[in-house]
Amino acid sequence: MHRRNWLMVVTGLLVSAARVFAETPTSPERALEHVAHVIEHSFPDVAHLTQQALADLLEATDKTVVLLDVRSSDEFAISRIPGAIRIDPSAKSTSGIVSAVGSLEGKTIVAYCSIGLRSSRLLVRIGQAMTDRGAVQLYNLRGGVFQWRNEQRPLSAGPAPTRRIHPYSVGWRQYLSDEP
Repeated sequence: MHRRNWLMVVTGLLVSAARVFAETPTSPERALEHVAHVIEHSFPDVAHLTQQALADLLEATDKTVVLLDVRSSDEFAISRIPGAIRIDPSAKSTSGIVSAVGSLEGKTIVAYCSIGLRSSRLLVRIGQAMTDRGAVQLYNLRGGVFQWRNEQRPLSAGPAPTRRIHPYSVGWRQYLSDEP
């Protein structure tokens, strides 16, 4: 996606989120659902996987699913979905993925970021290269790690479980529900 198109997507997300928050009452979950919907429609060639579908995949298999955390190293250091490997959001090849997990042959790739924008962009940019290396399915996690946390699913900071999450920016905290 060209930089201009990416800026249009981000602008659309911000405008859409502002509309949701102008309505009362609203919640972080409702606002995040709206943003996830906008992302799905902005990236029609990307398959989007629900949180429950990912949980089911992870429970059913462990060696065939590769979780890609498409966030900054600071975000990744605070928390991640257990088993995820970090890949730079601006990655232009599969080399980092292959060096971390080995062959992609027969693997299902699930990419996520805070809300799904950076991971969708990554799949558009290098998805075909992952398929060419043998990946059988590519997904973006709908609602990203924010929704994963909002649904109180497990997060880790290295080997230890955590409930903390990096909010990406002060403005994006609005998509995170309070601690249970």
